[in-house]
Amino acid sequence: MLSRRLSFATLLLGMVTLPLYTYAAAPFLTAGSFPVSASPMYLAVGDFNNDGKLDVVSASGCGASISVLLGKGQSSFETAINTTVGTCLQGIAAGDFNKDGKLDVVASDGGAGATIDILLGNGDGTFQAATTATVGADPHGIAVADINLDGNADVVVANFGDSSFSVLKGKGDGAFDPALTTSLGAGTGPIAVAVSDFNFDLNPDVVVVNNTGNTVSVLLGNGDLTFQAAVTYPAGTGPLAIATGDLNGDLGPELIVTDSDGTGTILFDNHSGGFGPIKGFSVPQGGYGVGLADFNSDGKLDMAVTSPGAASQVTIYTGKGDGTFGSGIVQYATGGNPRNLAVGDFTGDGVPDLVVASADASVVSFLPNRGNGTFAAAGSYTAHTNPVFVAAADFNHDGKRDIATINAGSQDVNVLLNKAKGAFQSSGNFSVGAVPTGMAVADVNHDRKMDIVVSTATGGGVFLGNGDGTFGSIIPFTNPAGTTTYLTVTDLNRDGRPDVVQVSPDTSSVIVRLGNGDGTFKPAQTFTVDAGPVWVAVGRFNADAFPDLIVVAKDANLVDILLGTGGGNFGPATSVGYRANSPTSVAIGDFNKDTKLDIVVTDFAKPDKTAGSAGVLLGNGDGTFQTAKRFATVILNPTSVVVGDFNGDTKQDILVSSGVVNDALLAGNGDGTLQKPSMVISGENITNLAVGDFDGDHVLDFIQCNSGQNVNVLLNTQ
Repeated sequence: MLSRRLSFATLLLGMVTLPLYTYAAAPFLTAGSFPVSASPMYLAVGDFNNDGKLDVVSASGCGASISVLLGKGQSSFETAINTTVGTCLQGIAAGDFNKDGKLDVVASDGGAGATIDILLGNGDGTFQAATTATVGADPHGIAVADINLDGNADVVVANFGDSSFSVLKGKGDGAFDPALTTSLGAGTGPIAVAVSDFNFDLNPDVVVVNNTGNTVSVLLGNGDLTFQAAVTYPAGTGPLAIATGDLNGDLGPELIVTDSDGTGTILFDNHSGGFGPIKGFSVPQGGYGVGLADFNSDGKLDMAVTSPGAASQVTIYTGKGDGTFGSGIVQYATGGNPRNLAVGDFTGDGVPDLVVASADASVVSFLPNRGNGTFAAAGSYTAHTNPVFVAAADFNHDGKRDIATINAGSQDVNVLLNKAKGAFQSSGNFSVGAVPTGMAVADVNHDRKMDIVVSTATGGGVFLGNGDGTFGSIIPFTNPAGTTTYLTVTDLNRDGRPDVVQVSPDTSSVIVRLGNGDGTFKPAQTFTVDAGPVWVAVGRFNADAFPDLIVVAKDANLVDILLGTGGGNFGPATSVGYRANSPTSVAIGDFNKDTKLDIVVTDFAKPDKTAGSAGVLLGNGDGTFQTAKRFATVILNPTSVVVGDFNGDTKQDILVSSGVVNDALLAGNGDGTLQKPSMVISGENITNLAVGDFDGDHVLDFIQCNSGQNVNVLLNTQ
């Protein structure tokens, strides 16, 4: 446990102050309908043409076809691309089975059959000819996950006909090993399946919904395609669908099961792989599809359930954050006989929308989220469009920490001056002239006024500060080759002048610009690193006096170190020995109090990217590191990490941001290990964090920006 209980008060810095969500103010617009193949029953979402916009694929039940709706990103879709496959499709899921960067599809082919259909994607919404694999009889629900943690996507199938489930090990080339099939007991009738980590051991577990047995079976994974014996829990009559998510803020995923008799069941995770207590709730006219998301942006999971009866509607239940839902519900009409649903941000506004398979109407119904529910804001300030990076410094010499953001949508820098107690006022927006990709602050011209350095795709530039929170026009610099993203500013050659370090993902290099001390820089030098660098940090990791570089090479799944040799030069890049899973960021600290610098790397706990993790590598003081210790952060899509003592115990903690929702705080034990994560309810789609004391109480607060128009200030109230 933390030595002191931490809490944070949230301020939202955005374009306007939005009203709190109420049941009377429905968050979804009227559903749009998009024709697909006859009788769509099941849905999956993903970017099937790699254009950065979410698409939908539907399976048409016994219509023997799938349909792809390519998203336009503006509440609309292209005409469906239909592909004939199978005989009676009973489930569909998406994954990259051959590691070519193009999404593939797998569908369960039920009825009298016992196969699944695998369709490898061409990257344009079309697919190669289907191949099949044998599973149990009459397969229904299907899921994709890396069950054995080998980096390849595997498939899990619920087989209704012979009351079993099958696991197919992916080979990473689009093919699968023969299915391993396990019986769940005669007459159970498995119909739906989901994968999660219920006991926090980082091994994927499986839960199966048993339609005729009126139960759910939980099988804890061993991390090697085998499972512990199934433990069975009661559900309602004729359970049909399942979703998993943390409904009560304890970080453990609950099970939400909807039944055909108009009821639902919530099973609460006890963090050891078991469940209890069990609570029921009512569902209008049965629940054929269920999904969880924070629809009203209050940091609590809400629930959407489809009802296929005469009403043909989807019902939204607002979560209270304690495992229960509000008494009010909101219902929206869909096409006839809605079945499965899926959740995703199809409009690019940072809030989750809904798509529903409407079987009788042969359409996919799309409900875009209005996005008008938000946090209670103590202040609301202009941050301009799509802030992607945030930094803190005193820009006007008043002794208070101010905020700067770079904004990709408006292509500018916005500065927010700290007036008092975390209240901010904009001092203006300063044009970059291109899409900014990274930012750092420093006094680059030695006038005792803080300046701002930015990266762009073609180089970047410097805004020289006037000392009053305003800045001159950008002084640009260009790249020798390639594009640049993240950057940092430090003195690499020990001449007292700030230098700039940038990463270039497409040239797999680090670009160094030595400062002249007047706001200009010498010609760039480049140093080769492993593929796809996205983050760089600077520290002294050996006994010499020269700064070294730590580089996150995302595409190579590696972290490199470049030891400084003096004069702003570096030796060749070598791996620190951490085999990462799509690493995203790195920070430096001393986590075991031995005065030797350590690093923490954010990545995913498993190659299937189902949950985030933090890898701590303790430094040996000679440029090498001890074997990494990996700690679960629970959050999805980790985007950045910062280090600081947030609970006042003199031990360094870490804070990890999520590209989905909320942040994770892992308190340090002072010996190189971290405690279990505590969730910081803070917002969605966080791209970057920075720390500082923003309210003058001498404890660390933090700021974050999301991919919409908000900068959030979270004041530490310990």
